[in-house]
Amino acid sequence: MPVSIVVDDTRRRIDLRLYGAVSADDIAALIAYRREHDRVGHTLFVDSSESEGAPTPDEMRALAARRRRLYRADAVGPTAIVASGELLYGMLRMYQSLSDQTPVIYVARTRADAEAWLAARAHDAARGDDQTWRRET
Repeated sequence: MPVSIVVDDTRRRIDLRLYGAVSADDIAALIAYRREHDRVGHTLFVDSSESEGAPTPDEMRALAARRRRLYRADAVGPTAIVASGELLYGMLRMYQSLSDQTPVIYVARTRADAEAWLAARAHDAARGDDQTWRRET
């Protein structure tokens, strides 16, 4: 799967754009990206509107478990994912649900909705309400 990555350390944000077929291995690599590049606290924005296909439900469960292990106690920035295709949107909503006890994930159908959600999280953090940024224990 081709991907473009833009890292803005000033804004503490990573933008990923996915193209083509999406596999479970691709998503696993993206899950690990923040840790591997020492940017765990960065906001992650994933635009998969130009991608197709989706991992299976069993693969999504395994991916959610992997994410929980990787980011168990870290202060991880929020993740917003744009998924316009029906199948990928449904699988990512399942992933969102399975990842409920880890740092916050939001799956949207449009870029505008995802950006608005991220802006609200940034506003919460600026107010000192960082509960949306940390795993609940």
